[in-house]
Amino acid sequence: MAESVTERARFTEMRARALTNVLLTGRDDLLVQDLNGADYGIDYLVTLRSGKPGLRQFAVELRATHAPVTADTANRVLKSALQGMVRYGPFPYPTVLFYFTMMESQSWYTWVMEPVNRKDGTLTLEMQEEADCRPLNEKALNQIVACVNLWYDFAFGTKPGSKVTGPPRTTKGGVRSVKSDVVITEIDSVTFDYSEVLLQAREQLAAAQRCSNYIVKTYPTPLRTLTGLWDREEDEKRRAVITLTITDAATKKSAIARFTTQDIQSPAHVYQRFHNLLGEIRNPG
Repeated sequence: MAESVTERARFTEMRARALTNVLLTGRDDLLVQDLNGADYGIDYLVTLRSGKPGLRQFAVELRATHAPVTADTANRVLKSALQGMVRYGPFPYPTVLFYFTMMESQSWYTWVMEPVNRKDGTLTLEMQEEADCRPLNEKALNQIVACVNLWYDFAFGTKPGSKVTGPPRTTKGGVRSVKSDVVITEIDSVTFDYSEVLLQAREQLAAAQRCSNYIVKTYPTPLRTLTGLWDREEDEKRRAVITLTITDAATKKSAIARFTTQDIQSPAHVYQRFHNLLGEIRNPG
């Protein structure tokens, strides 16, 4: 019996991934990165190829069940999943959770980091701790993508404090949000510096600067006590290695990450490593 349950769970997970891939890759403007096996708290990172300014991404976490469920049942089941994701967040991009049922075609989604209008007209990302499941289909995906684009339109194209027209909040009145928002305000973030060696490597310097800008613009909370130092060294095979050392003036602790020249071409990848470094110096295990 245990083996049968295990096989069913494996099939359910594989089926959920297949359905997700079919749904997401059905649009030719989405680039889908499967993060299966990485402990990031999300299963997919999706990049929008919209032609609009800035790197536009949203994340997808998966859950699945063998038996059919109603929206109310899905809300109850996914509450613990959302609360479990809090330890990974807040995430720097809009994030949704897909919930698939295997015995019928009905599927659901709920926001994890949701773009929401504030009363002053500014747009914020709010991390949800209770599910508000809605049917998941191509129309729903279109709405998700439109909402994600609207968030980035605000984040990249609006001056701090400006008012915008954002998506209406359609969640139920009883849903509460965790008090950890991503709001576009005046930059109060980590200060980066660059070593003399890196200053001589033009392309790698430019890539490091792009990563620095992405971190400064994206990180959801103030980082005024942090400093970061980018440097360049070589490994035993004389290949270039780019290092980032961050130091917290408050705790006097530092941590370092090493990147290949290909790694630093992806600001989102560097951002995730930066997030991990921050955890090392502020929450040592």
